Amino acid sequence: MKKKSLSEGKAFILLFLAFFLLIPLAAISKPSEISIKINDVSGLDSPWPLIASIPFAEGQMKDASAIRIMSGTREVPSQVDVAATWRDGSIRWVLAGFTDSPGGNYRVEYGAGVKRGVYPNPLVGRRRIYRGDRYCNIPV
Repeated sequence: MKKKSLSEGKAFILLFLAFFLLIPLAAISKPSEISIKINDVSGLDSPWPLIASIPFAEGQMKDASAIRIMSGTREVPSQVDVAATWRDGSIRWVLAGFTDSPGGNYRVEYGAGVKRGVYPNPLVGRRRIYRGDRYCNIPV
């Protein structure tokens, strides 16, 4: 009987340790967020080119592909360019360009577990150009 209670005690200790070790790991891997404030005076509801300037603390971000723009639960297609880096090589500042309504609510999601989506390039394929007297289809 003693052996059984000892193994039950070990199982309890293992579960206890696993629980308290996994909780902090889950907290570390949670993505961080920054809300984007758009000072819109236009009143436009239609999509418009927008640029967000986003700063990061030294050592906080190393990979620009782990930064994305969100509107609710939807990722907004965006282009994120590193504008400045810290001496340690981490990202100091990024510019995120996206096209959406200026009246929308947006946030930047970044960090562990974040990967910006890949969107098709709208300039690849064929373009239809009007040449005055006719339309021409041109491969791009």
